[in-house]
Amino acid sequence: MLAQTAGPDAASASATTPTTTTAAVDTAETIVVTGSLFRRSNVETPSPVTVLTTETLTRAGITNIADAVRSISADGAGSISTGFRNGFSAGGSAVSLRGLGVSSTLVVIDGLRSANFPLNDDGHNAYVDLNSIPFSIVERVEVLKDGASSTYGADAIGGVVNLIMKKQFVGVAGTVEGGISEKGDSGRKRANITAGYGDYQSSGWNFYVNAEYQKDGSIYAKDRPFPL
Repeated sequence: MLAQTAGPDAASASATTPTTTTAAVDTAETIVVTGSLFRRSNVETPSPVTVLTTETLTRAGITNIADAVRSISADGAGSISTGFRNGFSAGGSAVSLRGLGVSSTLVVIDGLRSANFPLNDDGHNAYVDLNSIPFSIVERVEVLKDGASSTYGADAIGGVVNLIMKKQFVGVAGTVEGGISEKGDSGRKRANITAGYGDYQSSGWNFYVNAEYQKDGSIYAKDRPFPL
C-alpha cells in the first residue's frame, strides 16, 4: 500500500493560484519572394539576383523584353537574337545565362512556366520566346544568375529569369515609336496601348488589356561593305 502525506507546505502550495503569463505576440511579417516555388524557410538560400525595373530600362532606351534580358552581363554564348534568321527557330529570341544554352535557362512569368517557342533551336533546344512577352505591362525583371536546378529542374541549370507583370493598371496609355538606320535602308516601327479599369483598394478588382506591335526591317550582309 502506498500512502501520501501532505504537510503544511503542500497545503499552502495547493492554495496558491498559478500565475498565467501571456506570450508576446510576434508581429514580424513573413516576406514571400514572387517566383519562389516553395514557401518554406528551409529552402531559402542567398543567391545573386539582378533586378531590372521598366523605368530604368526605358531610360536606357530599351523597349522590349528581349533586349532587356539580353543586356545583362550574365548573358553569354548560345543566346538567340531576333536578327538570327538562319537557324531552326528564326524569329525567336532567347537568353543563355552563363553560356550554358537557351535550354538551360528557365524563363517564368510571375513564377509560373510559360509555353515554349514552337520551333526548337537546332531542332532540340526548347526555350521561351522573349518577343512574345509585352514590355509595356512588365513591372520588373528578376534574374537569378545562380543555378537553381534543385528547385526548378534541369532547365534552370544556367539560372532563372522571372518576369513580374503589373498587378494593376488604371486608365489608357500607349506609345508610338519609329526609327531608321543611318544609311536609310531599314527601320523599326513599334506601338503599344494598354487600357485598364478597376481599383483593388476600392473595388477589390482590376482588369486591363494590352496590345503591342513591332516590325523590324531586314539588313543583309550584302547591304554593307566589309568592315576595315
